[in-house]
Amino acid sequence: MSPSLPLDSSQMTAFLIVSMIFGSIVLIAIPAILATAWTKVISRRADAALKSEMLARGMSASEIVEVVNAGKGAQGGLTVVADSASLSTACEAVVDRHGEWTSALVLQVAEGAYLVHYVGETMDENEWVDPSRIRFAVASPLYNASSSSASSPGGIPRKPPIMAEV
Repeated sequence: MSPSLPLDSSQMTAFLIVSMIFGSIVLIAIPAILATAWTKVISRRADAALKSEMLARGMSASEIVEVVNAGKGAQGGLTVVADSASLSTACEAVVDRHGEWTSALVLQVAEGAYLVHYVGETMDENEWVDPSRIRFAVASPLYNASSSSASSPGGIPRKPPIMAEV
């Protein structure tokens, strides 16, 4: 049996410093791990509640998947406009409304026209506008589509508007 050697003051100081550093790391790491896990739990609960609500409203599984995946495109939440007729998210634009440029969101594209919602107005004010009355930001996915004329005026694929929206 070897005799235990007492630690001198410099060794004791080093031991205390190492112990404090290790303890600090543990005290920071454990709450961070718990916070991350709790955030995931809350997010999954919210997703489950949303999906349950959509099921209660009578949505089909494919509609729920479409809603949940909306906006998860490859370019910062916006889907590349290969088929502009089915936008996953509304696109910002300005529209000539009664001679004044007004902020609006493009909700749907069809037959070379755009269904727009005016920011700050009710849904009753939504209307179809032609390309001459609308301007897009350069970063908008509809900017390039409106510049090229591939399949219709403004480069937008043809899709008849729904009569209830006209």
